[in-house]
Amino acid sequence: MINKSKYRVGNRLWNRRFMAPVRLMVKITKRRMDKNIRFAIMVVFAICFFIGMVAYLISNIFFGSNDYRVVNIKDRTSIYSLLEDFNTAYRDYTKDKNVSINKSDMDKLIMNLNILNNDKVIVADFNGKVLYKYGSVTDSTIDINKNITNAIDISRKEKVTTTYMALSEEELVAYRNITFESSPALIFLYTKDDVRQSSESTGNKGGFASLVIAIIAFIVSFSNLTRDKMKYVNNISIGVGKIASGDLEYRIEEVGEDEISKIARNINSMAKQINNRMEKERRAEKTKNDLITNVSHDLRTPLTSVMGYIGLVKEGKYENEEQMKEYLDIAFKKSEKIKVLMEDLFDYTKLSNAAVKLEKTEVDIGEFLSQLIEEYSPVFFENELNVIKNIEGNLRCNIDTNKMLRVFENMISNAIKYATKPCDFEISVAKLEEKVRISFANRCEHIPKEKIDKLFDRFYRIDESRNSSKATGSGLGLAISKNIISLHGGNIWADYVEDKIIFIIEINCIS
Repeated sequence: MINKSKYRVGNRLWNRRFMAPVRLMVKITKRRMDKNIRFAIMVVFAICFFIGMVAYLISNIFFGSNDYRVVNIKDRTSIYSLLEDFNTAYRDYTKDKNVSINKSDMDKLIMNLNILNNDKVIVADFNGKVLYKYGSVTDSTIDINKNITNAIDISRKEKVTTTYMALSEEELVAYRNITFESSPALIFLYTKDDVRQSSESTGNKGGFASLVIAIIAFIVSFSNLTRDKMKYVNNISIGVGKIASGDLEYRIEEVGEDEISKIARNINSMAKQINNRMEKERRAEKTKNDLITNVSHDLRTPLTSVMGYIGLVKEGKYENEEQMKEYLDIAFKKSEKIKVLMEDLFDYTKLSNAAVKLEKTEVDIGEFLSQLIEEYSPVFFENELNVIKNIEGNLRCNIDTNKMLRVFENMISNAIKYATKPCDFEISVAKLEEKVRISFANRCEHIPKEKIDKLFDRFYRIDESRNSSKATGSGLGLAISKNIISLHGGNIWADYVEDKIIFIIEINCIS
């Protein structure tokens, strides 16, 4: 009950308006942590370091006790401050006047300095004669070399010296060149150094125990805050092991958007691609086996006929010369069927392996198709096909005319073989956005949807009886057409609407 009450109080405090900047900062930080593992580690490290410091400070209250000792400090910074103040005052005083300065000017200038009771100022020429003095100065001459040497020695010493032994106070001196009453001179500034005592800590008796507690607090907090990430990394490792063992259907759970989740995503993608590739290889192997089976079947019947009729002629089993010619004519036609099958098989293999390079030219596709229709007019008349043309003009495409001619002849050949006669044969050419759409439609027997989808497979025939009287081709015509259209960067498909089969071709159009 008390815990619930504390939770409600904390929740109300967190949702107060003045906490809005904190909530926004936490939200931004969490979002960045979800996307960047390096930033997340930095934040976690900072939090754990803070926890360790708090643990160190708290434990130090209970276990720690400091020892102190007295040290002596000699501070020489006063002479540098005095010289710097004089240089600033001298520059400010002489910047708009003659660089020479006289006694009254010097009095005014020194009044602006922070001169203490023990400080002295002496201006002397290069022979040591005192030209100006301020403070407790009684000498009329000074040793220039000695004062300059002392000033140089002082400048070489540390500004602050700390030692455990007692230090004596000494007089500090600094100098610079000036022009005094139109003559070159030296000004010497004297002050006393600051000698004082201070205390410093010699160590914390409980420091080691506090440090151990701080390290333990850091390790525990770091372990807790990174537990989920490490568990996720372990899950990825397990997933990689399963995929490596052959389970290519296994997928690692993708959590978050940081680099670790990207690794999981890439592993899943790799497994999918490997699985697809292996599936493709299995399909290719099956296709190869089907190809051998279908070619063997399609070659066996005509080859048996050829051998049979030639055998009859060879053995003289014919009544007259006219019957012999009839046997030879049948054998020749069967041989032509074998030749067509072998040529189509060779062309399909080349097109499937992208071994063919297109020789493209720019043509008016409507005019090109119209000429082909005119050439086939007697064939259409003989097969009771009424051609209905709906062809738009001036639609230019880059095509290999020989290859595209074969595609169109395959479309016409299919109509001649499989159309329900008599019927209309509709041929259309129209522009559709940046493409040209060419369609061939004719009435035919009902074709189920699953068979429509297989029309462009190798050796597939709607009539599954491969010895059907209509199945006079190699069964590769539509597969070859599909490969040719693909090489042109286009698409070809079939559809069955009401009682019509429609073959649709789309290729790129020249604007």
